[in-house]
Amino acid sequence: MPSLDTPATVDRRRKGPKTLPSRQRIEELYAYTLDLAELGDPAEFALRPSPSGAYGKSISRLLRTLLVERGNLEPVVQLALRGLQHRNARVRYECAHALDWLGDNRCIPALFELLNDPVPRVRAVALHALNCDECQLTPLEPRPELIQVAIDWAAHDPSRRVRQDATWLLMQADEPGVVRLMRNWSPQCAACTVSFARVDGSSSPYCIRVSIPHAPMN
Repeated sequence: MPSLDTPATVDRRRKGPKTLPSRQRIEELYAYTLDLAELGDPAEFALRPSPSGAYGKSISRLLRTLLVERGNLEPVVQLALRGLQHRNARVRYECAHALDWLGDNRCIPALFELLNDPVPRVRAVALHALNCDECQLTPLEPRPELIQVAIDWAAHDPSRRVRQDATWLLMQADEPGVVRLMRNWSPQCAACTVSFARVDGSSSPYCIRVSIPHAPMN
């Protein structure tokens, strides 16, 4: 055991590319997902542990491809949509998160309703699902009113997490109108922006798709 005065040896092995899940694992998840869709219970869909652990981005995309190719995406999407109305906040959250990578334009109205959810993390995941082109099978139709939602949340939402998520979305908009607005925010909002930028230094997965009016700011 090295002494406190001896520098510890650092393992500097290079990390290779991530290994994609096996075909067998994806087939197991596919069968498992169809079983949940046939059961028809959003709580089971959202809360029952997967046999292969959490769905990462690679697994989610491969599973979605199978669902589309075999014509079984519809019942899974409908199940997740029903879960958005569930009384359990975790079910609403997980179903909205599933629609982030399974949803299409028909999911927009239900996700919009979720923007008024009393639970902060549910509101945040709904805003992400409505804005993230990277996660979607096909980009959702642009909704210009979402930028005003993000502005209001970043400035006034009582949840620090929601303010941070909304601020990050605005930072990614890269529009002069938003930049000028953020510069004119109160010191409290500016501190929130700086704090979040320090916490999350990686590139953001969010991609906002709205146009900001370039009107002069008061």
